[in-house]
Amino acid sequence: MASPAATRQTTARERVLHVARSLFSEYGVSGTSLQMIADHLSVTKAAVYHQFHTKDEIILALLEKPMAELEAVLALAEAAGMRESQLDVLLKGLVDIVLANPDVVGMLQGDPTVVRLVQNRQSYSDIVARLDKILVGPTPDPATRIAGAIFGAGLLLIGHHLLLRDIDLDAARRELPRIGLRLLLSGAED
Repeated sequence: MASPAATRQTTARERVLHVARSLFSEYGVSGTSLQMIADHLSVTKAAVYHQFHTKDEIILALLEKPMAELEAVLALAEAAGMRESQLDVLLKGLVDIVLANPDVVGMLQGDPTVVRLVQNRQSYSDIVARLDKILVGPTPDPATRIAGAIFGAGLLLIGHHLLLRDIDLDAARRELPRIGLRLLLSGAED
């Protein structure tokens, strides 16, 4: 059983992550300071530093779960065989990850700090390279690359775009992979 001090520390860490996730989603990572996080927690900035030494550490902690989920989906997709089967597994998995982590997805939407962290962390860069290889294939033509970019951007907008806010999760889970598959496979045919 965890000691009371360990439980308090875990709770404090989770509180920092919860508030940071919310603020990152609302103001963006670059628009959120450690002081803002501390103010929302009604603690000192030193208390936040006690849990995380930098904002980058908070971002990386928030990315751990969805990146682990993505890595698991990639392994399943890579084992699926033919490209269409790989895409089917990948797109369904991506949609599930996005719908399960809307705040983290909001945080990822082109924030330069997050993009830099993902690009500079080798394990994350490897995951993104594996994702790209399945999404657009090993030697994609321009149409397929554009289709991949359009699908990826659209997926990041689910739940945030005004046209999509009232779409229920079941419809999103059903339609996004179907549309993505059609888009990505038609890009290669032209």
